[in-house]
This record gives sequence, C-alpha cells and structure tokens, in this order.
Amino acid sequence: MVDNFKKSKKRLEIENFERYRRVKQFKKVLVDFRRMGFEIQEIEPFKFRIHDWIEVMPVTREFYDIKKKVKGKIKGISFNNFLREFFGLKI
Repeated sequence: MVDNFKKSKKRLEIENFERYRRVKQFKKVLVDFRRMGFEIQEIEPFKFRIHDWIEVMPVTREFYDIKKKVKGKIKGISFNNFLREFFGLKI
C-alpha cells in the first residue's frame, strides 16, 4: 500500500528552500531594524521578538502581537513592509 501522506523528496527540498529563503530575507530586515534602534531577541530558533511588541516566526510567516494578544499570518506583503506598517514607519 502506498502512503499518500509522504511527501516526495523533491517537494521536501522545495519546502526547505522556501523556508531558508524566508529566514534569509527576514534576517536582512532585522539588520535594518537594529540600525533604527529596535531591540531584537531570538527567543527560540526562528522565532524573534522585536522591541517587546511583536513576535515573528519567519518560517511559517506568522506573528503574535504581544500587547494586543493577537495572532496572525503575514500574507501578500514583505517582512519589511509588514513591520514598518506595524510600527507606523513610512514605507
């Protein structure tokens, strides 16, 4: 019997590449935000807290607003633009 739930090796490679690409993009954004004076902590691997206001998980493109206690997904917008909008900075 064939296990339909197993992903092909090629599909896993593609997913891993996408995750790597997201993390790489996000780390470039973190450098810019550090330069602007934001405090950034890596709480867990691939989970970052920015200025004690928001936690971002770049691999899954999710965020958690600590002050409002709201979870959400980052869709259709770059990490840079999302964070600038979140903190009220000009895009």
